[in-house]
Amino acid sequence: AAIRDVLAGKSGPFRDIVLLNTAAALIVGGKAASLTEGVALGARAIESGAAARALQALVTVTNACPARVGRRSRGRCRCRFRRT
Repeated sequence: AAIRDVLAGKSGPFRDIVLLNTAAALIVGGKAASLTEGVALGARAIESGAAARALQALVTVTNACPARVGRRSRGRCRCRFRRT
């Protein structure tokens, strides 16, 4: 629930930690030169909705049937993980 609140734009200590971790990851990944720049990039991703969309995409993929990910499949899933 806390991460969804952060991605919905709620301010507070959870958002602060998320932004600092994001900034550090962006520095390591070569996408930001400083914590200040990384925090700004992270805040933009949250405010634009890009971060929430990325989380939703992850949820969708991880809940998908492994036999059907990346395929156009019709009918019922026949794998042992989930029936759709």
